[in-house]
Amino acid sequence: MKRFLAGGTAALLLAGAAVFNVALPAAATGPGDQVCSGLDSGKIDTTGDPQSVVLKAPEGQVIVRYCVKAGSAQQGDGPVYVTVDAPANQLTITHPSGKAISHYSFEYAPKPVEPVVIVPTVPTPVDECGTANDKINVPDSTDKYFYSAPVYADRKGSVTVTAKDGYVFEGGKTQLNYDFTFTNVPCEVPPTVVTPTVPTKVDECGTANDKIVVPADTDKYTYGAPVIKDGKGSVTVTAKDGYVFEGGKTTLTFEFTFTNVPCEVPPTVVKPTVPTKVDECGTANDKIVVPADTDKYTYGTPVIKDGEGSVTVTAKDGYVFEGGKTTLTYDFTFTNEACEVPPTVIAQHPLAPVFLDKCGTADDEVILPEDTDEFYYQADLEDGMAVVTVIARDGYVFGDEAVTSWAHTFTDEPCTVQTVVTPPAPQVTVTPQAAPAPQVKAVDRSVEREVLAYTGADDAATTRDAAIGGSLLLLGVLALGFARLRRQHR
Repeated sequence: MKRFLAGGTAALLLAGAAVFNVALPAAATGPGDQVCSGLDSGKIDTTGDPQSVVLKAPEGQVIVRYCVKAGSAQQGDGPVYVTVDAPANQLTITHPSGKAISHYSFEYAPKPVEPVVIVPTVPTPVDECGTANDKINVPDSTDKYFYSAPVYADRKGSVTVTAKDGYVFEGGKTQLNYDFTFTNVPCEVPPTVVTPTVPTKVDECGTANDKIVVPADTDKYTYGAPVIKDGKGSVTVTAKDGYVFEGGKTTLTFEFTFTNVPCEVPPTVVKPTVPTKVDECGTANDKIVVPADTDKYTYGTPVIKDGEGSVTVTAKDGYVFEGGKTTLTYDFTFTNEACEVPPTVIAQHPLAPVFLDKCGTADDEVILPEDTDEFYYQADLEDGMAVVTVIARDGYVFGDEAVTSWAHTFTDEPCTVQTVVTPPAPQVTVTPQAAPAPQVKAVDRSVEREVLAYTGADDAATTRDAAIGGSLLLLGVLALGFARLRRQHR
């Protein structure tokens, strides 16, 4: 739907959901103008506060303008007049305000009649020798169109045909002009002497392919069908009216004699299958896969030496390769790239890291096992989440059953503070010192500790219990040299 500015405009929908634009209103509301004028339909009041109304013009009429009223003129909802861009017999209208319609009226006019497109009969020129008998044969006029009298001047003639009311010619034209030009050829002209093109004999070996190539007919003469029998052939050409051949003849016969030399059968051109090179790493397994011999050609033994290989195929009697060759040699070049050594599968399953999730966040920790010559650990800490990944070094891979990644989300439950009452002590002045920064310590490779892999469970209570038990156990492990990555999340 296309929207229009207020002040006497409206959106207009054709019944059946076809959309039409509407023009700016032909009239707008004014002071004291609170109702629609009757137009052709008379003022029609609605019932039930409809949002839209279907307008229907009498048969053979189309709606060209309407008025719609909703609400009061003071609220800008007074009568609105709309001129229809595409008049139709039936329209669906609404008020620009979107409010319910109180009453309406509309104006209609006879439905325009489209002219019928017709094709007139074309006048025919009569152009005889000289000019005395030149004329234009004009067809009879009809109930749809009529012709003018022919006009002649300087060997030219013209006729105009005009369409009657309710009819047009192609392109919407109401008139068409037919112009003709007449010749002034003297009457009783003697025939013109012409020389026809000579047919061509094709005399190949044997007789099966013997033939006569006949030129195309012209506007001066025509050729008959060629006849070939017992080594003889002929074609007759006939002059058309107004033409003769040399000597005043109207026909000429061309005769040919054909030989019968035996044909030599040329060898058949064949295309052999190309051998396939197998170029693997190193040179030990390099080879050329040779296709099977056929009844048309055979392959020689492949030769491979110093990174170069070749094989020759030879055509059998009665066959040749493209270009008339009887042998073809296929050359190949082999590489000597070193074979790749498959990586070693790591037999040892990586130890799992330990996540110490204490109360609060200040003492949360991740303890990484020792790196080895085969793999190393990498920890990423961000927004309370710790992800530890074990990465295989070059030349190594983990087995399918190996666990190589662990993740843990730290809690931030506050610590429970216990109050201990002690006798007053002498006052001592203490200077505060900053807390030490997290450290990564060297790892004693002589100690290994197997920790279960992180299972991904989300039970917070289970995680806290495991972390508390792990903390007590790891106090001893830490003394033996596990690397500790300390992270405080905020």
